[in-house]
Amino acid sequence: MSERTFESPLFVRAAEGLIQEIACLEDAFDFLDEWPLHRRGVIYETAK
Repeated sequence: MSERTFESPLFVRAAEGLIQEIACLEDAFDFLDEWPLHRRGVIYETAK
């Protein structure tokens, strides 16, 4: 198990009807990498 695993996972809506679990930093970076280019704005830049 990664030492960077969150104590409690996060659940985010990745698409309509699709909930994605974010359990560690690697999951978070993967989620951001898959973020659609046309939707990358201030929130994306802050998170990245």
